[in-house]
Amino acid sequence: MSNQSKLALMKSPLMRNAFLPSLMRQFSLFDEEMNEDFESMGASNISLSEDDKHVYVEANMPGLRDSEIEITFDKGILWIKGEHKESEENKKRKFYYKTHRSFSYRIAVPGDIDPKTDPAAKYENGVIHVMFSKSQKEMPRKIELKKS
Repeated sequence: MSNQSKLALMKSPLMRNAFLPSLMRQFSLFDEEMNEDFESMGASNISLSEDDKHVYVEANMPGLRDSEIEITFDKGILWIKGEHKESEENKKRKFYYKTHRSFSYRIAVPGDIDPKTDPAAKYENGVIHVMFSKSQKEMPRKIELKKS
């Protein structure tokens, strides 16, 4: 919410009531949170990189617990899903708060992934790190001729 909007809201006759300023502040906080969520939607929250031996995938999943995250890999597609639900109720204050956040990323993992090696995954500081091992490429072998 812009400063001009906040100023106009504070000058409103509705804001003179003792109950309404706190209610309006709650709507303002909600508005700011929604704007932050929509602004982050366009941002890339997943990255892919590789070196000679591994393929790395990193996905931002802030605010989740390990138990709220599911990772699957099937037919070359990595799927990372996470969901967080939270609610709070206080009947004495007539207050109810509920939030729901979910993330879902699907990405085709490039390269020749080793089917014998399970991918390694860890979750730290709101970021999922998945590492795939590449198959060892067969190097051409030199064949020596034996003298007869």
